[in-house]
Amino acid sequence: MGAALYKLNQYKAAVTALNMCLEINPNDIEGHSYLGLIFFNLGNLDSAEAKVNDALNVDNNQVDALSLKARIEIENQNYDSASVYFQRAISLDIGNPLLILWYSYTKYLKTEFSFDSKVAEYQEEILSIIRGLERVVTLTEKHEETNIQAYSLYFLGFFYYKSKDIFAAMEKLEQCIKINSSIESSARNVLNYIWDCQIRPPLWQWWLHHPTLSFFSKSGFVSLFILILILFWLPAMKPKFFSSYHRKKINSLIYILYLFLLCF
Repeated sequence: MGAALYKLNQYKAAVTALNMCLEINPNDIEGHSYLGLIFFNLGNLDSAEAKVNDALNVDNNQVDALSLKARIEIENQNYDSASVYFQRAISLDIGNPLLILWYSYTKYLKTEFSFDSKVAEYQEEILSIIRGLERVVTLTEKHEETNIQAYSLYFLGFFYYKSKDIFAAMEKLEQCIKINSSIESSARNVLNYIWDCQIRPPLWQWWLHHPTLSFFSKSGFVSLFILILILFWLPAMKPKFFSSYHRKKINSLIYILYLFLLCF
């Protein structure tokens, strides 16, 4: 009952129901774990940790409790301890992509805290994180866990960018966008930044090969470019049909269209 109320985001009722269950059975591991998760989501880390410790005192190999304990350690910036708990959880639930994703994130936080980005150890850790995330993508493809896969691809794009492999970063971000997940907007923003600020192609390439523009936007650019060419060459090809007045009007139109093209 308490777990069902938690999943409906009815936290107050869930806490009441779970406490009632624990009065009946103080060794209910799931009851302690769910209470810990509720307190964690509410930002009460001390109560969350107390409940997780209660769960681990009953069974120190409870995967959900170990995972939550690790996340609490992340919030407390104890990245070494968080890594240990995630490793224990992964060893008990081999091939769990969510645990590997969290562990990779923890390794990144630890790396940022421990190393300067210019030293060799930093890049070695980034490459290690990339290998872990590639494994997550493979696992999620097998189990069709699209949300975890999307986050893994997003982080892969970010870490490939950090390792200076821009084109691999773009590839992963494009794959992330195709999944249509909650992180799609963030992936588009990073991909646009790489395309606009790092690659910086010529205008025509920017339009035609832009990774996030739709087919219709690219078609519109081509159509506008062709129209400008037609308006530019038509008076020269058929001078008898155009007076100087008409040519001035066409030149003005070409100028306006050109300015419009530059704006986009």
